[in-house]
Amino acid sequence: MDLQEIKISHSARLWAVRTRKFKKNVLSMTAILPLGPETTPLDLLFPRVLMRGIDGYPENADLKKRLETLYDTRIREGCSYFGDSLKIGFTADFLDDRVVESPILRGVVDLLAGIWQRPALDSNRILRENEVNLAKRALCDSIRAEINNTAVYAANRCREIICAGEPYGYSVTEDEVEAITAAALTERYRQVRNSAFLTFFYVGSKPAGEVAELLASAFPPAPDCPGVQPPVLAPTPAAAPVYKEVSMPVSQAKLVMGFTAGGMVFSDIPDYYAMCLATEIFGGTTSSKLFVNLRERLSLCYYCGAYYENLKGIIYVSSGIDTQSKEAARAEVLAQLDELRAGRITPAELDAALLSMTNTFRQIEDSPYSILSFCSGRALLGLDCSPENFIKKIKRVTLEDIKKAAGKITLKSEFFLAAQGGEAVRDD
Repeated sequence: MDLQEIKISHSARLWAVRTRKFKKNVLSMTAILPLGPETTPLDLLFPRVLMRGIDGYPENADLKKRLETLYDTRIREGCSYFGDSLKIGFTADFLDDRVVESPILRGVVDLLAGIWQRPALDSNRILRENEVNLAKRALCDSIRAEINNTAVYAANRCREIICAGEPYGYSVTEDEVEAITAAALTERYRQVRNSAFLTFFYVGSKPAGEVAELLASAFPPAPDCPGVQPPVLAPTPAAAPVYKEVSMPVSQAKLVMGFTAGGMVFSDIPDYYAMCLATEIFGGTTSSKLFVNLRERLSLCYYCGAYYENLKGIIYVSSGIDTQSKEAARAEVLAQLDELRAGRITPAELDAALLSMTNTFRQIEDSPYSILSFCSGRALLGLDCSPENFIKKIKRVTLEDIKKAAGKITLKSEFFLAAQGGEAVRDD
């Protein structure tokens, strides 16, 4: 994979993967911001408002028509937690210039610059109140809708428990969103626009230098930007386990258990790869300990799996169960963790985990979005962005390495969503 980094200005840089494999290219723009109640409700909202209209295309319908003239280009805003930081930005996917012999990339860059720098304003030079209210309504709807996906709802409650008092444990509320005014949102948007360091990521056939020139001409340096703003990474410390239970009128209960993983975060040290493989053996595949024992052998759950949140050093185990099976399911999760800690791993379990992980990383270069997802996060952290190297390092992990990593896994939180019966709320 040909990955190149180019400095655009003191407030922006470009990472580019040059490839002619795809008819569609992707270009993303990302800013890393603090995570917390003072700014995050505003930072989640203003990208939605920016997508509602810009100078030259003041209405959302006008902007959509312009995207259609660029051969149905799509631009989407996105916000997500990134360690103890918030990552916001926009991602465009569009036809490669060579496919239609048209300067689509230039048009996409101009639109991204317009969205970021020139949103449509009212006569008082603030974001239009009606568009702000529409965006607030949509954001509140998405917050309320979380309860309709009980697996996500339970996972987020477990996150809040395990990371209580940390930025990562914060969740935006409807009341916080409703309290936002157009004036306050405009002030925050301008503050971010003038101070944030922007990271662009491009996957396509254009030389990185050409892409960088287009971006440099469209995105002048941010006047208040101090330079590169790396994300905040702080592993969640181990502590006494905290348990919480609620009940809802659903037909399937959810049990989510949160474990600290020895303080490790996303890095290139050998322990990181051992923890990835330990998690995969624990609950990452249909041959994993949790799936084979909790679901297949004992029939204690409808689904179960383990996920490693490496930016916080947390492993989540999530399962859908019957309410009366809670204690048995919980005991079996801990029993299988003890098996992992003791190094009782069969050749079949190890082979299945290795095969799953190597296949996943071999497939990264089959899609521009997979390349973007894998490389962009690692590039933000200054890490190796080669899937081939990742596979090599995973294959070097020994059973003793896995046992050592598993010994660091410690239960810290549990959230149980008990089912009252009925179907008032849809299960996932």
